[in-house]
Amino acid sequence: MIVRISSSVVPEANLGAYLAHVESNEVVLRASSPGLIAVWLLDRPFVAYVEVLVVSVWESQESMTDSIEKPALPDETKHDLGVIQLEARTYRLLASRDGKPRSNLEHLES
Repeated sequence: MIVRISSSVVPEANLGAYLAHVESNEVVLRASSPGLIAVWLLDRPFVAYVEVLVVSVWESQESMTDSIEKPALPDETKHDLGVIQLEARTYRLLASRDGKPRSNLEHLES
């Protein structure tokens, strides 16, 4: 499996518009791509900016490459929103475990 992490830095004032665009375009497009296992949208504050990550997990390098050939945001949209697009990184997924839900939190406190 392959994990791809795309990172952008957005001025905090433009975060809502940027997230709306990413959710309705990049995340939706990725979700319908063959070979996609999962996609997550994350953010974290960074002074007056917010870093936005799109993390996607793919069955193979080929399925990821076939689905991510065109940029998610046109250059003019990035410029209008003040987005700084960082270089995407790709990793091989070596291990994964699903968490187990805890049915009773009282047991955790004792």
